[in-house]
Amino acid sequence: MAVAYTIGNLPQPFSVHDVEAKLGVAALRIGLTMNFFEYCGLVTDAPGRGTYLATPAATQVAEAWAKDVELGKAALRRAWNQTWFTKSARNRLAQGPGLREGLHARFTMLAGGAVHRRSIDKLLDLMVLAGLLIEEPDGFVRWYASANDAAEDRRSPDAEDTAPDREDGTTASPGGSWGPHDRAVPTYEDDPAELLADPLWFKYVRYLTAQEATDLHRQLHGVLGILSQARAHAHADNSAPAVELAQPLHLWDLGRVSLETWLDVYASSRKMSTFIPSMRSRQSTPMS
Repeated sequence: MAVAYTIGNLPQPFSVHDVEAKLGVAALRIGLTMNFFEYCGLVTDAPGRGTYLATPAATQVAEAWAKDVELGKAALRRAWNQTWFTKSARNRLAQGPGLREGLHARFTMLAGGAVHRRSIDKLLDLMVLAGLLIEEPDGFVRWYASANDAAEDRRSPDAEDTAPDREDGTTASPGGSWGPHDRAVPTYEDDPAELLADPLWFKYVRYLTAQEATDLHRQLHGVLGILSQARAHAHADNSAPAVELAQPLHLWDLGRVSLETWLDVYASSRKMSTFIPSMRSRQSTPMS
């Protein structure tokens, strides 16, 4: 975040070493960040390796920040108004708060899946620091509540809800271009119900790598631990669940939907478990 309001204050053109001297951050890290700020329209390339020019938008951010931090954040939000991540977050949270993990899954999908989780975490953290996202309890976030900025949003035409590629085929992020997965995520074509109902035959096991055998055991025990904990909490809760929540959900049902869809279902069930008892309480309260 410090880089965002520093680049507009430096003599132009500037190098990553100028930013390093100003902030005490390694030039290599700043160079990676510049890819992101170039996509956001805050800097453009200048002649010379690692040399840039601040755009008028970056100058406006710096001038506003010098007057007041909140004014600076508002200027940064306006500068990011047409970016793919701003559009995506605004669209997803248009109806109210949602899970940060759901937004994370959305960004991952838009970026093509080949991303480091840490890069998207940094992007979401930046959006929180800039005031685009407001953190709420239980891992939820909501779109910022600013009448002036909301009016600015409405005046700006919506961009496509996609993550545009850079010329080198990568997508800009706070940590540079999106990197590849540390390990490819296995895919499957079989029906999830058949896979989960079928025993793990030894004739299948012999085709696993040592890493896959390790992952299978760890992830299975992780799933069992999560399910056991959820069941214990449910049994300890003496309140009767809402009829809407007393529906079975098989594990293979999860295997048939995307992570983003599943997190939407999860968020809805959390909201419903709070809303329905509250509504019943109001209905049972006698009117004076």
